Amino acid sequence: MEACSVHNEPLFHYILAWRTFGKKRVERLQQDEQTQLQEGDVVNLDDTHCVHPYAKQLPFLSWLFDHSTKTYAWAMNLVVIQAVLKSGLEYPLFYSVWHKPAVKGKGLSKLDLAKQMLLMLRESVDCRLWVAMDRWYLCKNFFSFLESHQFDWVTKAKRNTALFRKVIEPCTGRERYVPLTTIMLIREVFKQLTHQQTSDLVSIAIPDIYMKQAYIVTNRKGFICTYLRKDLV
Repeated sequence: MEACSVHNEPLFHYILAWRTFGKKRVERLQQDEQTQLQEGDVVNLDDTHCVHPYAKQLPFLSWLFDHSTKTYAWAMNLVVIQAVLKSGLEYPLFYSVWHKPAVKGKGLSKLDLAKQMLLMLRESVDCRLWVAMDRWYLCKNFFSFLESHQFDWVTKAKRNTALFRKVIEPCTGRERYVPLTTIMLIREVFKQLTHQQTSDLVSIAIPDIYMKQAYIVTNRKGFICTYLRKDLV
């Protein structure tokens, strides 16, 4: 195999053009009925470590903590989105490399990279899709981004996730949001879950559950303020 330097100018040019090639590839896949994304299909959003213990001098490697193994390693952190069609077909869409910033809080975050890739997907796909992701993506601002761009989402709820149910007071007729926990919801639907067909995985939809979501407004003085409101999840 021929070796090449990461500082090679032609190679650097090809790396910059790789994202353009990815857009054209995804656009071409949407022209075929067997590979095109349709309403209700799933986009899998995930990040993973590619460990390179013997290549510490490569500029795209960082000293990262792996939560699955509870250890540190020299690795490249990839953020990827993958198409999962109802037919069972799966194929990669886009990927980005997250660079650990020298100063914490600077540079693009993994959520920023995810937004960029989902916006690139929207350039060739306009139907409503599901985004499946890990629980650490449970960020109110990111959820607002998904809903504003016609994405539904599914993920595991954190233990401290605040859930609510809207009820109407019988006497006054006023709307009131009652706090819920995941344990309370499981107790409500436990009998329905046990009556389903035996399998490794069962699911059930619980309607009219709300969660606090962030929205941004400009006040009378011209300042941008972030507020929380309860929206359906």
